[in-house]
Amino acid sequence: MAGAASVASMAMSAEEISAIDISAKKQYRDKWVVPLDEERLVFDGQIDGLIPGNSCKIKNPLGEKFWAIFIKRNDAGELIGQVNNQLILGSEYNNHDLVVFQNEAIWDIMDDGRRVREQKKLIDIIFGFFLLHGRKPTFEEIDALNIKITHTD
Repeated sequence: MAGAASVASMAMSAEEISAIDISAKKQYRDKWVVPLDEERLVFDGQIDGLIPGNSCKIKNPLGEKFWAIFIKRNDAGELIGQVNNQLILGSEYNNHDLVVFQNEAIWDIMDDGRRVREQKKLIDIIFGFFLLHGRKPTFEEIDALNIKITHTD
């Protein structure tokens, strides 16, 4: 599931990030889809303030949006990130592979503060659903409730 329930798996510690040997792994480049201004959920100041461990949402030419955990900028100023989703449309890169992208290709950013808020919201959804229905919600129900709550906040 690519929605709310995947938020918890996005965090990486500083030790985990520094342990990634970017020189030993292939770095994939692609013709990333650049969002229109009204589709972009981040501002230039947020992108300039990226720190290792923040997650960046990017979109490949096959139409898949996915999260990449920001590791560092290379000498050319491009961002290097580690894919943090299983991709299904046949890209040559997948989960845990390294991708190189530019600032303008970023659709959204997830930092630690937002990650904590999203996790709390997810716990509230699951707990509330359990109180109402006496069972755990399915992934589909969690996504539907998350969308409904997000659009009414």
